[in-house]
Amino acid sequence: MSNARITTFLCSAIAGLSISLYSIQPQVYGIDITEIENDTFVETAPLIEEGMEITCEVNAAILYSHGDVQFKYSEPPWSSKLNYPLDGYLVEVSAKTKLQFPLGRSSASVAIRGSIAQDISVKGDVTDSDYQYDYRWGYSEHDGKADVSIWDIDCLFSVRPFTWSDSDIVKSMEAGMIIGYGEQSFDFLVTDGWGRYYNQEENFSGHIATYDTTFSGFRLGPYFQCQPIPELSLRIEAILIPNLEANSDAYWILREYRFWQIADGTGTSIGIMGTYKIIDHLYVFAGFRWVCLDADENGRESGVEGDYSYTDLPIVPYISAEYSSLQFGLRADF
Repeated sequence: MSNARITTFLCSAIAGLSISLYSIQPQVYGIDITEIENDTFVETAPLIEEGMEITCEVNAAILYSHGDVQFKYSEPPWSSKLNYPLDGYLVEVSAKTKLQFPLGRSSASVAIRGSIAQDISVKGDVTDSDYQYDYRWGYSEHDGKADVSIWDIDCLFSVRPFTWSDSDIVKSMEAGMIIGYGEQSFDFLVTDGWGRYYNQEENFSGHIATYDTTFSGFRLGPYFQCQPIPELSLRIEAILIPNLEANSDAYWILREYRFWQIADGTGTSIGIMGTYKIIDHLYVFAGFRWVCLDADENGRESGVEGDYSYTDLPIVPYISAEYSSLQFGLRADF
């Protein structure tokens, strides 16, 4: 699915839900009073009970990312490790619609949110280390540039169990569960560089290779948030991707060698965020996020180089991405 179609889908889904929910505000609605034959009148029950609240929010942020995507090959006695950089800046937009309702003496909520992030500039040194047993016989460095696209869509279920408390901090405590699906795509272009092989150095120019990798899977995990003071909200969430799938498509241009890789594994993400209210309906926020995607099971590779081809060989046991990011942004709600 293209980035444009993903963006259109997320925006349409969130906007549609927001409009639908916004059309039923938290007040008592009824149908026009109807006259009955005996001159009495009846009014219908409300569509939404009093105490319910609907909120919608839109976020925009700049992210600075640091990390890499890593590939490991193994065909004893030969092995290789490639590192592709994830250092640079991204922009992220997200939206959420939330319905909060009474639950006994407490309150609960259900929400849907979606986000998409795109690179502004992500680049760095691509390194390739080649080994025979423990001897590194080859090493190279090249310029690398990445096109990054990250999107997810989640449902959130939460409860505020202490809304009856006299303490504002305790009253604001909210715990919940996140369930959703996400995809992270990293498309690399490798250009000018140099290499040293058995102590002989070689220079390269122009386009060297492309390496496109996508991680995807269902995600779930808990989150917790509270308000130490009315203007400040703190939030932490942890995400697990138990069925992570990695797919890669690479092309070594100088060798006219194309290959494809697949692997399975797990992913983990931990995020911390603080949000501060500037004025009514407008906030600033800052956060930190750490992501680790390890596809280290069932690795297979197929490829074509000249007249030689191969299928489903277990020579790529490990495809991973690990990065951390800082984000700063604005939020508006209504």
